Amino acid sequence: MDRSGSCAPSAVGGPSSSSRQSELPISPHTGTTIVAVAFDGGVVIGADSRVSTGTYVSNRAADKLHPLSDNAWLLRSGSAADTQAVGDYGELG
Repeated sequence: MDRSGSCAPSAVGGPSSSSRQSELPISPHTGTTIVAVAFDGGVVIGADSRVSTGTYVSNRAADKLHPLSDNAWLLRSGSAADTQAVGDYGELG
């Protein structure tokens, strides 16, 4: 809305930000949350447990923290199949 109260597009700036915002498609909120925090005694790691395929949640209890050795961990994000394969390769050595 401009100063006159009009929501019409201006000659310079195009549509107002509020009208542009309403035209944008709403995308699903997807992604993995992984956290690693270092402190004097080591590192604390954590991750969410949800696996999604598009907007469908395919697994609500996935383990995204994968031990490779006593002091090395794989924190998974991205394609579940790919990260599982990477974890398996890490265990072979």
